[in-house]
Amino acid sequence: MKKILLCYLFFLIILPGCGQRLINWGKKRLNQGCVVENYECLAYQYIRTTKVYDQFRTLGIFNAIWLSDIVRKAYVNVHCQKFQLSEEVYKNVLELEEKKNKKSIAFYMLVWYPKWCGAEFDKPNSRWVVFLKIGNRAFTPRVIKRIELPCEYVIFFNKLFNNFKRSYYVEFDALDPEGNEILDFKNEMVLCLRSYDRITYLRWEFDVSGYLLARYYDESSNCQCYDACGDCKSLNVVK
Repeated sequence: MKKILLCYLFFLIILPGCGQRLINWGKKRLNQGCVVENYECLAYQYIRTTKVYDQFRTLGIFNAIWLSDIVRKAYVNVHCQKFQLSEEVYKNVLELEEKKNKKSIAFYMLVWYPKWCGAEFDKPNSRWVVFLKIGNRAFTPRVIKRIELPCEYVIFFNKLFNNFKRSYYVEFDALDPEGNEILDFKNEMVLCLRSYDRITYLRWEFDVSGYLLARYYDESSNCQCYDACGDCKSLNVVK
């Protein structure tokens, strides 16, 4: 009986179109839980990715999410909804997150490069270094540290996150020595990654009104938008 059942499942999987029918069958008969809003589509617009090769050999894979006000608010929404925190706690957490952006420009990064490249990304002798370029000015980070990525940001990175990549927090001063904000939302913001013989870029570009320009929206990326959180393709609104 077991052999017959295994053979039946085998033919279901290998026959054209049967794989999807098997998945649909499982969804109907096994409790899938209820899908809830997680702002994944919104966060997607603040993520940038680059890969560097030496011919066919991979030298580095870098993913970064800019911790803008909107991304931080999305994080607070997901966090507080998960733990059913009160409105007062929500406002306090959101205020703390917003204060961080007044002093810093920060990113969470997922980094992978082969072991032969040497020291980890947060070490002074790392093969790859990172700096921020806005307009014609370049800024070095004041903090680079390896972290355990918060669960909410694991959701935001979605399929980009895996156990092979290491997670880092990278922070720059938001103000220059004269006390002026370095991010004016007129020039593009570029995270530059440089080694001894390679350089690559992660870019966040803005329109004339200072809003972040949309990156390519992949309809097959498994993002789901919900009426409850508004249109996730709208970059500058998080309810």
